[in-house]
Amino acid sequence: MSEGGYLPHADSADFLFLNENCTIGEALDQLAAYNVLSAPVVRGVTGTAVDLAQENKLQYTVLGCLDVDKLLEALLLTIEKKNVDLFSMASGPLTYQQTNTLMLAINECAQDFFLHAITTLPASLDGGSLFRGDLGTNLLAVIDDAFLFPANKSISNHRVLVFGIRGEVVNTLSQSDILRYIYHFKSEIKELTSQTVQELGLATSPVSTIPANIPAIMGFKTMHTRRVSGIAVVDAQDGRLVGNLSVSDIRGLSPAIFGCLAMPTIEFLNRALNDEALLHARLQAAKDESIGAKLSPSSPGLAATSGLSRKTVAPIMCTGSTTLGEVMRDLVQHKVHRIYQVDEHLRPIGVITITNVIWLLAGKEWRKLVPGYDTPTPMRPDVNIGLLAGLEEDGSRPPQSPPHMLVKEFPPRSTARLPAEGVVARAKVIIGDPSYFPGKTRVTKTVVRAIAFLDHTIRGTDNAESCQIIFPQNQVGRQNDIYMFLCGYNHNVTAQGRYVCISSTVVEGIVEGMSTEEVAKRELGVTLQMMQPTLDIVYDIYELEEPLSDGTTDKAFISKGYDPTSHFETAIADVMDLFQRIMGKPLEMKAQAA
Repeated sequence: MSEGGYLPHADSADFLFLNENCTIGEALDQLAAYNVLSAPVVRGVTGTAVDLAQENKLQYTVLGCLDVDKLLEALLLTIEKKNVDLFSMASGPLTYQQTNTLMLAINECAQDFFLHAITTLPASLDGGSLFRGDLGTNLLAVIDDAFLFPANKSISNHRVLVFGIRGEVVNTLSQSDILRYIYHFKSEIKELTSQTVQELGLATSPVSTIPANIPAIMGFKTMHTRRVSGIAVVDAQDGRLVGNLSVSDIRGLSPAIFGCLAMPTIEFLNRALNDEALLHARLQAAKDESIGAKLSPSSPGLAATSGLSRKTVAPIMCTGSTTLGEVMRDLVQHKVHRIYQVDEHLRPIGVITITNVIWLLAGKEWRKLVPGYDTPTPMRPDVNIGLLAGLEEDGSRPPQSPPHMLVKEFPPRSTARLPAEGVVARAKVIIGDPSYFPGKTRVTKTVVRAIAFLDHTIRGTDNAESCQIIFPQNQVGRQNDIYMFLCGYNHNVTAQGRYVCISSTVVEGIVEGMSTEEVAKRELGVTLQMMQPTLDIVYDIYELEEPLSDGTTDKAFISKGYDPTSHFETAIADVMDLFQRIMGKPLEMKAQAA
């Protein structure tokens, strides 16, 4: 449980918060409006992250996370308590009049269900069961601990909350987000994406199915009993797949149309649930026998006589020869959570969920089964969930502000401001290198650097796979030392048999009218000869800058530029100096007692 957290600023992701005092009906409406399966429940506020930040309601307490599975469980419990015989009434196909009777019975449960506060739901706000990820949490840890192997087996994590350093909810992460991210890098895992559903054994079977002609309420009960979030709807005669009933389909229900749960499942799916006039007519037909006769199944039909639209629900299908890449594409583009594998008669023989795909690509068992297999490139261990925040629909990143956002304003107060592209970020301190702070640094030297790619080690080093060479100034006829560094495969930097060699020094003398290569050859000549022959080489020249002030007044703490040294000693000293300026005390490096 997060006490005294803070809501994100107004430019944060527009995701939904539910107040602990809201009703089930209000929660269903909000989940439907935002097209999500779950939302964090907080004390004292409601709305979106953007709404609340604009209203300056920044403090709140996270009580837990409400998802549609808990709402479905509450729905079934309410109906069972109200009328214990209702489910036996709905156990098979019903006549038109039996459907009307069941509609009335279900409708009588509406008020009891919709007016309940969400805090009354069983274990709905168990804050202790929340997976507490932060922006730096490893993506594989989220996949394992939140989605594939949750500590609380009764929790179905559709989305997890991502917390900031102050305990604030800064984003949400769903399995769909992860799939979109992986799909964006599909070209890096071609060996897997080119394999077929049958070759990978990707589909789960047997498939949970229900006949299309039984009441929708029984479909939901079957789904809950079998602990699945979706179920295949099949033709009662030939078993052909005709629809998919999902736990998300309870969103958008209201007291006025609650009785539609008595309708045959295929009708429940195909009729627009917001067409209340249509459903009112059916409920009225159940109350008025004469109207019921006029709207009997032998008449033109409710949809035809009402003139109201129908919602087409077409299940997404594949075959054993469909590739993993095609499955991922359909899951992402159609924004669905499952695809059914069908036979030649369109009968479902397997189901592939987003969880199945993520399990295949990153699950613990897959890693155990394949010796030496770590993870596909997109799921490498150094990826954290902060990198997934704000992904576009295709898994790519949205256009970003220029990488060098210039800090233009530093008022004399304890909060620094960083504007870029009309957006202002505020923080107690801002830390950056000199390129972000024009006018607040001075140039001390000019550095020239050469970076070469080799297929051999440096001459005279006894074939050392890595080395650092410092050429003292007086031995090379200069005023400044020259630094040379080599690394390669053993450092996980290059392919085997390839090396990176870097040489750098301070520029001495006038460079006006000279190219970068000409300056490098003049200043680094001795080291460039030792690199030969090279596969490729690039040159760079830049001004070395340092801050004009220590940053304690304007809270803009600026590092020094990288000097030509190759041993990181000066960089480490700069970091320790930054720490002392920011924290007001030296960095303590002593080992802690056990």
